[in-house]
Amino acid sequence: TRARRVEVMSAKRKMDGIADKRRDRFNQLFELVSRDIDGVYRALTASADGVGGEAMLTCEDTEEPWAPGCLNYTPTPPLGQFREITQLSGGQRAVSSLALLLTTACASASLKGGRTAGNLIVLDEVDAALDRVHVANVGRYLRTLSVEQKACQIVCVSLTKGTY
Repeated sequence: TRARRVEVMSAKRKMDGIADKRRDRFNQLFELVSRDIDGVYRALTASADGVGGEAMLTCEDTEEPWAPGCLNYTPTPPLGQFREITQLSGGQRAVSSLALLLTTACASASLKGGRTAGNLIVLDEVDAALDRVHVANVGRYLRTLSVEQKACQIVCVSLTKGTY
């Protein structure tokens, strides 16, 4: 019937609107994260002489960015050659993951109206696979985010003195 077709068309328009809003919000967050990920990764991987690694986040399809294999995250350790993330050491993977997590949390907070301490991040022994230099970098960065920038609230469980 005509009434049923109108109802179906109305529902389709609503669903299309939801899909557009979802894509727009994803792309906004992706833009911020891809812009900032390199700086965060550099800070977390800086060696004693200040040289940090490089990280890049790319998207193959902005129309369907959540499709499998669409996002590519490529962290490269300091003075290292590009390798697949699965080929990195446990500590390198931990730092890479932490950089992505922290960048996403801060970008998400900024989309919600600026740098507020609205996001709560709970970290449990993220420093377990890290050496002393990286533990110090992570601790310094977490303090900067939570105390100086007030970008988020962080609960960090650690047995390593340099983290807190």
